[in-house]
Amino acid sequence: MKQSPRYRLRAAISTVIVGIVVTFVLGATVLNTSPTQVSAPHSLTELAEYSGAKQIQGGAFYSPPANLGQGLAPGTLLRSEPIAGAPTGISAYRLLYVSQTGEGVNNVVSAMFAVRSGPAPAPNGRPLLAVAHGTTGNAPGCGVSQAPFTLGSTGYGTWSQIMAGLVGSGYATVATDYANLGVKATPDYLTMQGEAHDVLNSMRAAYTFAADQLDTSKAAILGHSQGGHAALSAAYVAPDYAPELAIRGVAGLAPAIFPPAPLLIKFVQAAPTKDASAFLAFISFAVQSWVKNYPGQIKMSDVFTPKGVAAAEVGNTQCLDGTSKAFAGPKSDFVQQDIPSSILGIAAQNFPIYQKYQYPILIQQGLQDTTVVPGVNLAFARTACLQGSKVTLQTFPQDVHSSVLYTGQPQLLDWLNDRMAGKPVSSDCGGL
Repeated sequence: MKQSPRYRLRAAISTVIVGIVVTFVLGATVLNTSPTQVSAPHSLTELAEYSGAKQIQGGAFYSPPANLGQGLAPGTLLRSEPIAGAPTGISAYRLLYVSQTGEGVNNVVSAMFAVRSGPAPAPNGRPLLAVAHGTTGNAPGCGVSQAPFTLGSTGYGTWSQIMAGLVGSGYATVATDYANLGVKATPDYLTMQGEAHDVLNSMRAAYTFAADQLDTSKAAILGHSQGGHAALSAAYVAPDYAPELAIRGVAGLAPAIFPPAPLLIKFVQAAPTKDASAFLAFISFAVQSWVKNYPGQIKMSDVFTPKGVAAAEVGNTQCLDGTSKAFAGPKSDFVQQDIPSSILGIAAQNFPIYQKYQYPILIQQGLQDTTVVPGVNLAFARTACLQGSKVTLQTFPQDVHSSVLYTGQPQLLDWLNDRMAGKPVSSDCGGL
């Protein structure tokens, strides 16, 4: 019997909620079915090199034109310059391009483009991968393009943990900074349309910048954490927003999927005496962006106490490291006990799950992840299957939020290579 769209939507949301509840009630160990599976050392993710503690402003390059790109097509390349310090054999550049807010108003965003040096391979050039980076902050100077080869910078982790392996495997990569992380603008942290526009327009700009290097018939999108949300959002809206892009798949690596459910409030309010400084910084970035993108629907004081609002304001000028330190202490000092339900409606609008994806999806998830809830992403995969999407789900029982980038990269590359080769897509939906 054919299911109605209303029934399918209710079932989709219910599946996500059930996945979250199961994870909270039973704990991640229930999902750990192969405890002897090899994983990357967790210590790799804790090195100072990846701390993002160095906030490096980009200088004159990040000063936008006076008209902020108004009247220009989204994806228009405005300027470029080489990035110093690239490893031997790698060419890296900063790009400044026209993007759009979630409301479709033109703005200016920066990005990093990296590729192997030298002529592109025959006959058509290199496939392009759009890389969406994880949370680094919500303020100017927190992007990846400013200093990606400087240890401890906000860009070093994205370059060394994700982009370097992709470029070394023969791909060209472009990584958006997102709005406001390079050029001052309205931030779009976990704002589906704005993030998606930044990713897709970075691809358009890359095709203009490196027309002689790129195969326009082969592209994919991938992202980690916040970037996983951005990558999935980009793939979600691309068929209508950027149909000319030949996207062959999208990979979400421990994606930061926010559930449109009352449990979002529970995430904030659980364990009130616990120090959750990094988590509250993430929440503050989302609320800051939602306040600015949905004026009149939510205020910072709806979610945060006066002390919490003051801590969140640190995120207007400092990156994740500085903002997290501002939230050090019991959660109850920073978070309101009664949070209005309006935040749930905003979260629901920014959750890319209500329709079938036109491109194959890969989800990689470490089951020891404490930054995102594994059950949310497992449920997301099941829900995408329910909607008719083609989904590959790869779980890593011993991996945490960032170590999965090391453990999962061989499988990620295999999956990407298969998409570029046009091989049939195998889906795990029959077993989810």
